[in-house]
Amino acid sequence: MKKLMVAILSLLSVFLMTGCATQAALPTFSPEEKQIRNICDLATLKCYYHNVAKLHKDKGAGVTHLFEKERDYWIEYTGYAKIGVDMSQVTMSCDGSDITIHIPPAKVICVDVVDSTLTEDSYYVSKDGFINPNKITPADQSLAINNAQEEMKASAQSNTALLLNAQNRAKELIETYIQKLAEASGVAYHVTWVDIEGTAVVANEAP
Repeated sequence: MKKLMVAILSLLSVFLMTGCATQAALPTFSPEEKQIRNICDLATLKCYYHNVAKLHKDKGAGVTHLFEKERDYWIEYTGYAKIGVDMSQVTMSCDGSDITIHIPPAKVICVDVVDSTLTEDSYYVSKDGFINPNKITPADQSLAINNAQEEMKASAQSNTALLLNAQNRAKELIETYIQKLAEASGVAYHVTWVDIEGTAVVANEAP
């Protein structure tokens, strides 16, 4: 009987040790700054604009420009602006279950043209003179489009509601990410948002 009890106790010890080892080997889930930055990249908004690039080219002065005509040129196209948070400026620090995320305001990241909207019908060019042409060069066309793109960028950058929406979208996706980690790890994370310019602080609990 004594030997049987020793054998049972030995088996229980093995089971307990195995259980502890298994529990210690369970994966841990905690927020990562790299993932936070990737989410900011995914949260970028793309806003489309109907745009018109215009150019008026005066006739030159002097004898060499006799019979030149003033020219008008424009292109209608669809352009877009990418609006989001600069992920390289997003930082995160963790102190146990307390998470602090510094995030900058959203801004216009880039503007571009939807190439498929540029067709033959997109262009208008006034007639040139026959005797002394006043040609509209590729450089003239590029200048017109660049100016139109800069105007589109300025319009998007001045839209504070749009910029705030882009920043809030990034925050919402990050909060969803942290909530999923909280559910997986059983840790109630406390998240504090800090405006990178120091103008606002917002805190909330992740379940």
